[in-house]
Amino acid sequence: MSKNVKIVLLEIRKSITIYKFTLGLDYLTSVLREAGYQVWNYIFEEDNTDTILDKIVSVQPDLVGISFYRENEDSIFELTRKLKIVNKQIKIFLGGHTATLHTGALLKREKSIDIVINGEGEETLLELCDLIENDEGLENCEGISYRVNDKIIRNSNRKLIKDLDQLPFPALDGIFEKSQKSNYVFPGISTSRGCMGSCAFCVANRYYKGKKVEGWRGRSPQNIVDEIKHLIRSFSDKRIFYMIVDSSIEDPDPEEKLRLKELVRLLKAENIKIPFTCFTRAESWSEKDWELILDLKSVGLYEVSIGYESSKTETLELFNKRATSKDNYMAYNLFKRSDINVFGFLIMFHPYTTLDELKQNASMLLEVGMAYHPQSWWQTLDLWPDTRLFTDVVRDGLLIGPEEKGYLYEYAYANGNIERINHILRKIGTSTSSMSYANTNEKIKLEILLYDVWKDEDKMLQLIDDSMNRYKELYEQVKSELGKKQYDLFIKLIESVETNKSDQSITELGDRWEELLDSGFMQLEKIWMKFYMEFRRKKVQILS
Repeated sequence: MSKNVKIVLLEIRKSITIYKFTLGLDYLTSVLREAGYQVWNYIFEEDNTDTILDKIVSVQPDLVGISFYRENEDSIFELTRKLKIVNKQIKIFLGGHTATLHTGALLKREKSIDIVINGEGEETLLELCDLIENDEGLENCEGISYRVNDKIIRNSNRKLIKDLDQLPFPALDGIFEKSQKSNYVFPGISTSRGCMGSCAFCVANRYYKGKKVEGWRGRSPQNIVDEIKHLIRSFSDKRIFYMIVDSSIEDPDPEEKLRLKELVRLLKAENIKIPFTCFTRAESWSEKDWELILDLKSVGLYEVSIGYESSKTETLELFNKRATSKDNYMAYNLFKRSDINVFGFLIMFHPYTTLDELKQNASMLLEVGMAYHPQSWWQTLDLWPDTRLFTDVVRDGLLIGPEEKGYLYEYAYANGNIERINHILRKIGTSTSSMSYANTNEKIKLEILLYDVWKDEDKMLQLIDDSMNRYKELYEQVKSELGKKQYDLFIKLIESVETNKSDQSITELGDRWEELLDSGFMQLEKIWMKFYMEFRRKKVQILS
């Protein structure tokens, strides 16, 4: 039966990338629709708040929910204030990891926010909507914090959802919208919730109440396969590839991997081979897993992402990583040997970084094929409160204080020379040169990796086999050259601070780095355009 309360769920982003998913909103949308509520699910990219406001107000909602990200706080609060001016009766809530971890501060800081959903939202939001529908009070609704006049009230936490199979598949609104302009869809699939790791810099265990084992819950392999089949039916006229967004695909059994093996068995039984990428932990893999790795490739695995974090044993221990440097190289070599692409960053800069560690990390980036990526060189640790590393930084007198908006904390480096290098690299990292190069690189990389999976089933793609070999060869050549040149510039930056060169000298190296990325971007764009036209003449498109 249709309900009266109308709900708008939305997310505001500074930019939409192919790797940004809205699974949180999509699950909430499905749960509410299943219960009979009218729900509008929107993603806004760099729209001004008046445009967003007009779209929201046009459906006359009773409740507006917003995914909260610290980088979009200003836009979110500008929008919520305008909503309250238009209609004071609209209830506005925030959700997400940051909203959960900073509930009190958000409600105290911004009067236009009525409610914050703490933790997982499906059961909480459904109950909240039912209470509003029936004009009942919120005092017994678990999992929310809210304001009554000027008083902030936090209700008791709601228990985590134990059986994830009971949830409907996430709504596909955003994917359908994007698919109208392209020949492919790239959904995210969440096969589990929680994390079995306990990294010293991460707040995941705090979000899941600190209960590592209880916090992790997995969907059944059959339920996962059913969702993949649902996607195939929904987008039968599109090319599909997907990302498993779990923190680590092998959990909860990293030794035997029985759940993962069952998933592979079911995919094989259904003859499903769709390209996918996932995250994993290095220490989970060894030679005994070789057959499983080949099986994963046979059902579409084209890339794994590994959190290497550091080449240095002491830093891995500081971060409370179970993986050793040997584990990192073992995992890299195993997947690479099977022709599965391996992606992974190191945390180059953290409070205890040394110049020797930077040199060691730079060598590792060359060895694991990540030197080409600009972000590899400036990846900097975010310091969250209530983490083990935060405690270390406070103890050692390196804490500077909260950033402007209070979510993260700024810190000093134990070695002051590190700050000089980090400053210039972070400037490069946010430059147009870096972003343009990285985006074009990703575009080409995806076409090459996905082609290798799709070509066996798509006869049209087989027409460009020779062209793809040349495409890949030219791409790898540029990527290798850019990696080596970035390595050289990085080493020169280290040498500059070791010999106490002037700030101007360091700035000049930064300028050269940006020029290098501009050059790399132009080379890659020329390569992409050359083969785009070549494929088009043969009436073939990989991604469009």
